[in-house]
Amino acid sequence: TNKVYNYNSFNKSIMKSFYKLLKQEKPTKILEIGTAVGYSAMCFSKFLPENGVIETIERDEEKVKEAKENLKKVEVDNKIKIALKENFWGDFFF
Repeated sequence: TNKVYNYNSFNKSIMKSFYKLLKQEKPTKILEIGTAVGYSAMCFSKFLPENGVIETIERDEEKVKEAKENLKKVEVDNKIKIALKENFWGDFFF
């Protein structure tokens, strides 16, 4: 079983709401905080135009590696840029 497709941190109703919003707004850029294994970014990428991009931030280096592998497997790595930022929240609040 490919764990890329079995991992989902959102429940179905939340994803449905995101899909509706993305279809309506047609963004060219998306900022995601918390990449995890890249599942939501993969899902969101289908709503981007050809030149669209998702920038996502993750603090766990192992998750970044796994997400990059997953994005490459489903051929959306050209639309999704991952930044490793270990102390992301500290930069904003301290």
